Amino acid sequence: MRTLFEINDNTGSFKVIFYQKGENEVPVALKNFNYEHLMYVKVYGTIRVFKEEKAIVGTHIKKIEKFDEVTNHLLQVYVAHCIRKKGVLSSSALMGQTNQAAGGANRMSAPGNANAAGNQRFEQMNGDSK
Repeated sequence: MRTLFEINDNTGSFKVIFYQKGENEVPVALKNFNYEHLMYVKVYGTIRVFKEEKAIVGTHIKKIEKFDEVTNHLLQVYVAHCIRKKGVLSSSALMGQTNQAAGGANRMSAPGNANAAGNQRFEQMNGDSK
């Protein structure tokens, strides 16, 4: 027997299957899980393909307590999408972007020491002391 969920993370829907050993048993992963309609969950498992249909065979499921985890997931999806489209950045390309960002920050500050006190206060507020 199996228990089937359909989940959606706003990038697409996916089927999650939890297998149970006996006919009247609850799957081990669902024993301490209280399902609520339209709740956020984190699913652990493996992706399987059967008859050209993808599904996750779940091994663990937990309720999302902090919404930061949802934001983090969406950022991970975005990064994975960018890597698939553009490839992984080389270390030299990454260093070039870092140097450009640092140069841009220096160009934004006022020439001379006219803005030094303001920059120092900003760095102290952010924990960046010199």
